[in-house]
Parts: sequence; structure tokens; C-alpha cells
Amino acid sequence: MSTDAIVLLKEDHKGIRKLFRDFQNAGEKAIVQKTTIVEKIIEALTVHTYIENECMYPAIRELLPGIEGYSGGSCGSCKTTVELRGCASDQDR
Repeated sequence: MSTDAIVLLKEDHKGIRKLFRDFQNAGEKAIVQKTTIVEKIIEALTVHTYIENECMYPAIRELLPGIEGYSGGSCGSCKTTVELRGCASDQDR
């Protein structure tokens, strides 16, 4: 396993995409399995977003001060996590 942050984040991306594929392939009636997958996705996105926001993006801003206003790119994953949390608690979805 690598200790390079970029490599780790790219591996996270692959793992999260796999979880979404697993969810899609689980089948319409696989409620318990899908709930478990959603919980794993939420955890993975939460950890991934934290690493990006607390480690990677501050380092980028420090190394490249000329990119003022750069806040990173995890807004999409934050929104997805919030939406998934709502779905996880809503049995009709």
C-alpha cells in the first residue's frame, strides 16, 4: 500500500466507484444489501472528503499561493454524502 496522498486518493476514487457499481448491480429487492453498501459509501466519502479538505487542499494552497479562492473540488462528494444520508433513512428510496 502506498503512502503517497495522491495515490491513496485515486485508490479511494476507484473504491467508491466500485461501491456505486455494487449498489446498481444489487437488484431492486436487495434492500439490506443496498443499505449496507450506502453506509459504506457514506463512510468512504466522509473520510475521503476529510483527507482532501484537511490535508491536500491546504497543502496545494500553501505550495501555490497564486491560486486564491481555491477551495478544492469535494463539494460534489459533500452533496452526494448528504443525499445518501437522506436516502439511507428513507425506506421508500
